Amino acid sequence: MSGTASAQRRMAKVILPAVLWSLSLGVEGLAQGQRRTPAPPKRVETAQAARAQGRARPQPRPRAPVGRSVSGRDPFKFPVLGPGGGAGGEKGPGKTPVRVPGKRGLLIGSLKLEGIVVLENDMIAVVDDFRNRAFFLRENDVLYNGVVSSITWDTIVFKENVLDRAGMISTREVVKRMIKEPGEE
Repeated sequence: MSGTASAQRRMAKVILPAVLWSLSLGVEGLAQGQRRTPAPPKRVETAQAARAQGRARPQPRPRAPVGRSVSGRDPFKFPVLGPGGGAGGEKGPGKTPVRVPGKRGLLIGSLKLEGIVVLENDMIAVVDDFRNRAFFLRENDVLYNGVVSSITWDTIVFKENVLDRAGMISTREVVKRMIKEPGEE
C-alpha cells in the first residue's frame, strides 16, 4: 500500500509542474488541435507619408537639462521661508512649505521643556509643542528650524537657523530651562 502511494506522489510531483508549465505557455490550445494564427504585422509609416496625409507626428516634449528640475528649484534643498512668508519670498496663499509631522516639524520657539530623563550614557529632553504633545529629544536631533545642541540637568540648548531681512541665514543659540513651580526649590 505504501509503495503505490509513494509512486503516485512521485508521479504527481512530475506531472503537476508539467501541466502548470503548459498552461502558462498556452499550449493547452495546441493539445486540443487548435492552431494559433500570428498577429498581422504593424504598419509602419514614415514621417514623409504622415505629412502627405496631413497627419503630423506629435512633437516630443522638451526635457529639462540634466541636474535641473523643470521649475528651476533644487529638489534636494529644503525651501527657506522668505520675508513674505513664502519660499524664496513669494507672497500669497499656499506658498509656505508644509511642515512635516514629528520631530522634524517642531519649531524651536513653540517648545516648552517639561523634563529631562537621565540614562547611563544619554540624556533625553521631554518637550511639549503648542498643542501639548510630548516629544523626546536627544542631542543632534534635527528640528524644523534648528538642531538640538546639548542637554544638561535642567536646560536644553538649540542652534536655531534665523533668516534676517537681507535674506541671509544665520545661527543663534536658544536655551530653554525647566519651569519651576511656585514653592518648589
